[in-house]
Amino acid sequence: MFGLYAGAFALVAGAFGLYAGAFGLYAGAFGLYAGAFGLYAGAFGLYAGVLELLLLPAKPPPLEFPNWPVLRFPNPLPAPLPVVELP
Repeated sequence: MFGLYAGAFALVAGAFGLYAGAFGLYAGAFGLYAGAFGLYAGAFGLYAGVLELLLLPAKPPPLEFPNWPVLRFPNPLPAPLPVVELP
């Protein structure tokens, strides 16, 4: 009777092992895809960095803001109460 239980458990464990192996293959394929995308993104980053170094000037020009009007709003808070000192 114990052999029957052990055999059934071994069958279930084997099926789970097959499922885990298939999932491992799927996860491995996804990891390879993600790694290839990372290599592609890294190459693009290097390319963009080289272009940035070659095309941009060494010192950026100073920022010149237009003569914007200064907006002044009234103070919505009430005036503070005067301090009265007691004798």
